[in-house]
Formats: sequence, structure tokens, C-alpha cells
Amino acid sequence: MGTTALRQALADFNDGDAFFHHLAEDVVAEFPYGPTLGLPAEITGKHAVRAHLAAVQAGGLTVRDPAVEQLTGTRYLAEYTGTYRTADGTPVDIPLIAVVDHDGTRIRTIREYWDTHRLALLNSAVSEGH
Repeated sequence: MGTTALRQALADFNDGDAFFHHLAEDVVAEFPYGPTLGLPAEITGKHAVRAHLAAVQAGGLTVRDPAVEQLTGTRYLAEYTGTYRTADGTPVDIPLIAVVDHDGTRIRTIREYWDTHRLALLNSAVSEGH
């Protein structure tokens, strides 16, 4: 895969379906802090991951400025900025870090970490009219 290919996969996230061509059929997406926002901690399988991420894309999430470092022969660390949309459409930048494993041609595992506390506070402030 290489760092260039992973940066391309992240760039493809913003182009709808293009990102999903980078995923293995049995891909696992892990969101260790997801449950703090009522989201799943893990989603398994390309179709399930695609459904979840398509909903996130439809909500306005985009990613940019990826920095990618190869950790081992099959593992990468990616740091990037996610721009989310709050309930009223206000864009908010949140730093993201993901550990990505691949099988040489497709992404096998994505373990993504984000500041759920900050997202919760932003969504709470918007819903309260602040």
C-alpha cells in the first residue's frame, strides 16, 4: 500500500464511493471512543462499514491534511483533520488519528481515534442554542 496510497485512500474519502474500493471485504473499522457518543465501537465487513461511513459522509464529514507514517510492513499511522458539521451545519475541525492495517492491496483494519468529548460539547452547545 505505501504511504502515498494511504494518503490517496484518505483523499478518496471525500469523493463518495471512491474510498470503499480501498477496503477488504472483511474490513474491520474500530472506533474505541465511539460509544461515548452512542456510536458502535466496531463495525465488521465492507458493506456494514460502507453503510456507516456513507451516513457520516452524508452528514458532511470531510478529511484533509493527512500525514502518514509506516510503522511496520503492514501497519500505518495516519493523522488528519476531520471537518464535521454540527446540528446547525456549523463546520468544526477535529484532529483524528488512525492506525491502519492492510493485506498488500486492501485496507483490513482501521482503528480511528477522535476527541468525542469535544464533539459531544459542540453538539450539546448547538442543540441548546449557543
